[in-house]
Amino acid sequence: MKTIVACLDFSEMTRPVAHVAADLAQATGAHLRLLHALPIVPAPVVAEDMTLPMWVQDLGRDADLARQRMAELEDELRARGCPEVDSILSEAADAASIAAEVDRLHPDLIVIGSHGHGALHHLLVGSTTQRVIRHATCPVVVVPLRAVPAAVE
Repeated sequence: MKTIVACLDFSEMTRPVAHVAADLAQATGAHLRLLHALPIVPAPVVAEDMTLPMWVQDLGRDADLARQRMAELEDELRARGCPEVDSILSEAADAASIAAEVDRLHPDLIVIGSHGHGALHHLLVGSTTQRVIRHATCPVVVVPLRAVPAAVE
């Protein structure tokens, strides 16, 4: 096994997914790639009182915060003994784009959380996890929400 991709969304599942992926990378000697898709908000969703420069500035702040959180997570995983880890920020706007981005990385294994966003998001948008599983060309490990307390230890 050469490459493991962990799909992260900064929900409560992020650390458990990252820890499971790091444990698997350590056990197999694989390189761990942390993938986070920056949420791209379509123009009609932007608040009426928000000008385009404000919207672009907010996206820039989101990207900066995501880079910082990914760097901190990389450091945490290295401290846990996973030396081969890096992170990727993608501008994938939907589940299909995220699945395509994962595929572009040619992983030998994908690690993803069973839940991220709430029930309303799932109803309106669908499950990114389901889409990634359907389009995966390699095995997928799904970390269940129930594993959160055990995996965070």
